[in-house]
Order: sequence, then C-alpha cells, then structure tokens
Amino acid sequence: QALHRGNKRLQFILNRVLQLAWDCSELDLHKAEVIAEIDKQAQTMQPWMWYMVLPQLISRVHNTDMRQLFTNLIMCVLCKYPHQAFWHIVQLMKSTNKEHSKLGMNMVQEVARQDNAAHRIMCT
Repeated sequence: QALHRGNKRLQFILNRVLQLAWDCSELDLHKAEVIAEIDKQAQTMQPWMWYMVLPQLISRVHNTDMRQLFTNLIMCVLCKYPHQAFWHIVQLMKSTNKEHSKLGMNMVQEVARQDNAAHRIMCT
C-alpha cells in the first residue's frame, strides 16, 4: 500500500518486503499467502520499481518456493530494460552452480523469444 502512495522510499520498502518474504519462506510460515500477495501487488507495479531491487531478486531466485515469482519479475524487468538488466543477469549465467547458470540462460532465451528488440540487444 505504501508504494501506491509514493515511491520516495521504494528501495527500502521493496528490500524489506523481499526480506520478509524470504524469512517466511525459510520458516515455512504463511509461505503461500506471502508469495500470492507479492504476485498480486507486482501486477500493479511498474518494471522500473523491480529494477531497483534486481540484485536482491537475482540472489534469491534459487529458492524453490519463490523461483517462479522472482523469475517472472526478473524477466519483466529484462524485457523492459534489456540494456541495463542484462548485466545483472550475466552474473547468474556465469554462476559456477549449473542450476543457476541454466536458470539465467532460460530467462534470457525466453525474453529473447518474446521480444525481438531484446533479442537483438542480448545477442550482439
């Protein structure tokens, strides 16, 4: 609700929301409700808002419970801001963990399929 009233403290608020979601997921406490609420609120938010916390999304995308939600948010940002967001995704693609690397590649490939302009940017 705070983000609908203004974005002065956007990064602080989203960081806190992500930390609370992470804690709930780790403790298995209201996990489904938290993920559903973030997903619902994310539908009303602009991609630039999520760009502000993109490093946090990428660092937490490996959590199996939040993977789908965070993948969708990251891909939304990547579609809208391919030049800027791709540099963040490279760290995921270059991970020594094969699962993380594959996840990053899958995101880039999916965005490239959806958006020709993003495809040209990421493939050149």
